[in-house]
Amino acid sequence: MHKFRLYFFISVTLLAAAHGQNGTEAIRLNQIGYYPNTEKLAVVVEGKLGTGFNVRNVSDQESAFSGELTDYGYWESSGESVTIADFSSLTTPGEYFLDIPDIGKSYPFVINDHVLNGATKAAFRAYYFNRASMAIDPGFGDHWHRAAGHPDDHVLVHSSAASSARPEGTSISSPGGWYDAGDFGKYIVNGGISVHTLLAAYEAFPQYYDQLQLRIPESSNNLPDLLDEVRYELDWMLTMQDEDGGVYHKLTTLNFVGEVMPATSNAQRYVYYKSTAAALNFAAALAQGARIYEPFDSTYATQLLAAAKKAWTWALNHPDRIYDQNKVNQQYDPDVYTGAYGDGNVADEFNWAGIELYLTTQNDTYLESVDFNHWLGAPSWPGTHFLGLASILNNPDRLTDAVSFSSIKDKVLALANDLEKRRANAPYKISHDSFYWGSNSNAGNDGMVLLYAYLHTKESKYLNAAISIVDYLLGRNATGYSFLTGVGSKRVMNIHHRQSMADNISDPVPGFIAGGPDGQWSNYSGYCTGTDFGNLPAKAFLDIDCAYSMTEVTINWNAPFVFLAGGLEAMASESDFTAANKLAIPTLLESTTVTDTEISLIWKDNAFVEEYYIIERSSGGNSAFEEVAKLAANTTSYTDEGLLPGTNYTYRVKASYKDWESDYATIEATTLEVGALLHANSYSKLFPTKTTGELFLKHDQTPQRIIIRSLSGTVLSVQSVSIAPNLTRINVHNLADGVYLIQAEYPGYTETQRIIKL
Repeated sequence: MHKFRLYFFISVTLLAAAHGQNGTEAIRLNQIGYYPNTEKLAVVVEGKLGTGFNVRNVSDQESAFSGELTDYGYWESSGESVTIADFSSLTTPGEYFLDIPDIGKSYPFVINDHVLNGATKAAFRAYYFNRASMAIDPGFGDHWHRAAGHPDDHVLVHSSAASSARPEGTSISSPGGWYDAGDFGKYIVNGGISVHTLLAAYEAFPQYYDQLQLRIPESSNNLPDLLDEVRYELDWMLTMQDEDGGVYHKLTTLNFVGEVMPATSNAQRYVYYKSTAAALNFAAALAQGARIYEPFDSTYATQLLAAAKKAWTWALNHPDRIYDQNKVNQQYDPDVYTGAYGDGNVADEFNWAGIELYLTTQNDTYLESVDFNHWLGAPSWPGTHFLGLASILNNPDRLTDAVSFSSIKDKVLALANDLEKRRANAPYKISHDSFYWGSNSNAGNDGMVLLYAYLHTKESKYLNAAISIVDYLLGRNATGYSFLTGVGSKRVMNIHHRQSMADNISDPVPGFIAGGPDGQWSNYSGYCTGTDFGNLPAKAFLDIDCAYSMTEVTINWNAPFVFLAGGLEAMASESDFTAANKLAIPTLLESTTVTDTEISLIWKDNAFVEEYYIIERSSGGNSAFEEVAKLAANTTSYTDEGLLPGTNYTYRVKASYKDWESDYATIEATTLEVGALLHANSYSKLFPTKTTGELFLKHDQTPQRIIIRSLSGTVLSVQSVSIAPNLTRINVHNLADGVYLIQAEYPGYTETQRIIKL
């Protein structure tokens, strides 16, 4: 009985009890844990560089790993000076905690091959708990079972949605679907992006989701549980389409109801306004669903596609029907106070819906309304252009000649690179630094972009950045909270969620991602007792249910977490992480140093290299390589000596593991030319050939000018500063470290030499 609670709480919460729940607030980490072969970081507040730390076994307190705190930095958003504890090299499964002298002990965590399996199931089962028009059975809902609420079989057409076929007050039936958030409303716009994200998870990781059991009423049928759950929302969305193809924007009461259980909320419910945004969200989600459900139920797929096409046609004929809650049908309506999801710019929705219909039908006509050059950012309910591009990445075999897969991939990688660079420079080692109502959704969607980049490159920098988002949501953040209900030693308890507020159960409904820090809290603090967080938006979080901008939950905030956690689980099941880390380091050559007779290669350490590195070399454009070195696994550099001045060399580096060898990483370098500035008709000498800022050219004939070029030939500066009849000074202070060409121009000839700026 209560299988979910036993499985999940034993693996996480009871682990915390074994060590005690009183970990220090100064150590912020993922309170669930880590995969064996991925990056493992903890943030330590006010830690000192070089301070030693131990990762200890929960069972016997013995040290399993030791290291030193690194990467000191100050985060303005939290007002904290922090260091990083990196224990990525610890790969042995077990139950652990961090122990740092003069700082304390962390909350416990685990390392195992399926560390996020329980979290994935919990976050997905939250949708089941939020089903409208259905009782939550004790056999599936455990302590959180409840009576059915909102049958929605007598929903009235609001004046804003009235038409000749359905005048104001017409009754329609629109049961099912998910409650959108902390309230009991159902919204097409937010439903659209949520459906997409969950179906995209299925398209990206079908093998994982085909076998994932979520313990929902439909688990015994022949449809994967993910598709069963999403179909509950799609079935409701179908009821929101009018006969002319338009789609009602939302189904709610006139105002939010109080803190009651669904079954006791009996206020009249309405459908409102047919908007362009609703039609396009509907068309996109149902077109995507049509191709995914086709192998399981072709009749249902046909129904979805027909409805999607009908909504698309309506949107083309009504491109500017924008929902403005305060000005519905150009009339101010003081009676409607539920969520608006108003979107004043639907160009991105046209892009998304057009792409989904194109992919499903493979009809290029739908691309006529798509602008692939639209601004691209991580997705959100009002910003959906990324969703169409993600579907292209998931469906390369459905593309016609009208779409370039590589071009779409490059656009997504450019966005991912911006996020990864932000992460690399951040004290908390996360890309996320934006805090407003529902900021955790922004974090999750950033992580989704990064995971797509990893899926299509296998570059570990994207994987590490995506994992850092999961770490952030599960405790490695400035508040120290795990934002996933039911999970972690210090977890959010008081979410703004009607059922959780009214069910008289101390623990909230499990599996929901709370909204997160909101640096604009002062805008909402009149609703309940607030706290002045000053200029520290990353810490602006209160674990109280009335702080709705921080603790509310919504279906579109859960969806990217499901994509992330489920995607990581899927890849872990395929041993993808190990291969990624094996491939990564040999390709990450950090730098090369060159003299006239030596070339040094430097690369990052890789704990996964278990055997050795092989260095191979060719010279002068020769395609034949010879092995020049075999180095120990912990080596991070190699210097090739006794080379010919001015010769081009190509090196290949390969890492060897116990049962596998990596691909080659290739790099080219050219030794410096000795005496290149000497000339038969003139004496000239450049010194030094390595410099921090100044060079001097000694000569008996003054050059007309000095040209500084990059190795590719680009002119960087032109100068001529003679400080004596036979001496010219050359200034290279402004150059970045690297190798450059110095050219001295004389009447009738030019002389060239390479120099190193350090």
